[in-house]
Amino acid sequence: NIFWAVFIGFLLTFNTFAAVYAPQRSHSEVFFRGTDGYLYYYYVENGAWKYDNTSFRASQVSGDITAVYAPQRSHSEVFFRGTDGYLYYYYVENGAWKYDNTSFTSGRIAS
Repeated sequence: NIFWAVFIGFLLTFNTFAAVYAPQRSHSEVFFRGTDGYLYYYYVENGAWKYDNTSFRASQVSGDITAVYAPQRSHSEVFFRGTDGYLYYYYVENGAWKYDNTSFTSGRIAS
């Protein structure tokens, strides 16, 4: 099973990750912190694994990653603590990843 082969690779190579089931794709999606510190996103499209390593460059990841499926958006959402100590929230709007950099600025997250 290709999913488990890739998934085990994440466990061996990367420090932190989150996986979520995406009903619109009928498959899992995986988010992880790469060795460069940025968030990476793997998903299945047309039966093959694809990845996005450019949409999540607002901050490097410092801590755990949490991902959920948001039925109202029909897509995953992801949260993590940035290296600046603030909470980062990414979501999909009009087919593109966006991040909210205003809702969580009243305080930093303890490390």
